[in-house]
Amino acid sequence: MAVKNSRSLGMAYFNSKDISLGGTFLESLGYYEMGTEIKLSFSLPGNPRQLEVLGKVVYIMTEEITRDSELVPGVGVKFLNLKEDDKKLLAAYLELENN
Repeated sequence: MAVKNSRSLGMAYFNSKDISLGGTFLESLGYYEMGTEIKLSFSLPGNPRQLEVLGKVVYIMTEEITRDSELVPGVGVKFLNLKEDDKKLLAAYLELENN
């Protein structure tokens, strides 16, 4: 998943561990601060169309928190303006993944 925020000079790329209609979790050792707004750009498997959405960091999993668990460090991002067409596309993808 490509990510850009107001302080970055370019795009950063992250693995997305979990995605839902409400947001996603991005694996990251370079943490964003709580409340940081970021622009996300991603495509879903089997579909080349890029979805673009504004997100907000709503929780942070530090290395310290995840050290003695199977969890990975990263940030939870809430989608703020997922377009209706993109929401339908994501919902269809999630439906396929859950069946």
